[in-house]
Parts: sequence; C-alpha cells; structure tokens
Amino acid sequence: MPLMPLRLSDGVVGLRRCSLGDRDASIAAMEESWSQLHDWLLWAQHEMDVAYFDDLIKDYDEAWANVTDWRYFTFDAADESFLGAANIYTMSDPEMVGIGYWVRSSRTGRGYATRASRILTSAAFDYLPLVQTVEIQMDVGNVASVAVARRLGFRLVSEIPKERLVPASSGRALLWRIDRDEWRDHTTARSN
Repeated sequence: MPLMPLRLSDGVVGLRRCSLGDRDASIAAMEESWSQLHDWLLWAQHEMDVAYFDDLIKDYDEAWANVTDWRYFTFDAADESFLGAANIYTMSDPEMVGIGYWVRSSRTGRGYATRASRILTSAAFDYLPLVQTVEIQMDVGNVASVAVARRLGFRLVSEIPKERLVPASSGRALLWRIDRDEWRDHTTARSN
C-alpha cells in the first residue's frame, strides 16, 4: 500500500493532511472564498458549517485509508497561515492520478496554486511507484487553473464534454497531463 507523507513542503508552501484541527482556519477561508468556490467546486454547492466540514474530514480520512484520495490543507510555510487545499486522487487507470487545488480569495495571484500543484505532482511520482501520469482537469472557463497547468509544463491532451454540476460550468473540460519522464525533464530544466 503506497503511503503519502502527512506533510509536504517546498519551503514557501506547505501541505498537511486535512484534519479537524484546521477546522476554524479552513471554514474561515472557505467562507471568505465561497462565491468563487461555489462557482467551480462540487463540494461547495452545500452551505459550509461545522457539521458539513466534519463530514468532509470523515470522508477524506476514509479515502486516505482506502488509498484513493489524499487531501491536504495548504499553508504559508513561513507563518502557517491557511491558504487553501489540494489533493491527489486515483483514477480508473492505476498508472494515472489527478490533482486538484484551490486557494483562498485573499491569497490568489501569488503562485500558491502552482507551488502546491508542483509539490503534489512530485509527490505522486515520488511516493506512488505505479503512477506514470498526472492529470489536471478543469473547466475551459477556469483561466486561473489553465495557467497553473501551463506553468508546470503539463500538455493539453483534449477537451471533453462535462456534465454541468456547478454554476460556472461551461459543459466543457480541459485535460492536461504530464508523464514521469516529462516531469523529470521539466524539473531538471527548471533547476538549471
């Protein structure tokens, strides 16, 4: 059974396994960002309160135990302030995982989503030995997420129809992927 670390960091952004200990900071960030989260994320179609948050954490713990989804809260590594959340999730192909992320509204535009996604992509290849490909999927209208995929060197694979389950959905999703060798080449070029 692959084990993901409870904490990951690049020195600027940290990720730690979602837990009830982050309830107050997480709910505050979700409330601050609710209009944006509600537009794009399925779980944000429900009103956030303590009971709903606790249920989400239970679901996240179960998925972690079942090795299907690793949910992390993201934070500023310097001062531990809450930034948002990110996750790695399994797909039907055991050689592929997806990643997702969000950043609280007051902290967007500073590269945090890119850093969190970089950390998760590296972790997927480092800790999940079967994984050969990481995917990011977003609505064609989600310009900020498209920019994250581009900055990280993911390649656009296709545009597919997607059920419209959230208010901002266009009904079309973009699939971006990077494989293990492409990631190694991208990170090597970035460090030189």
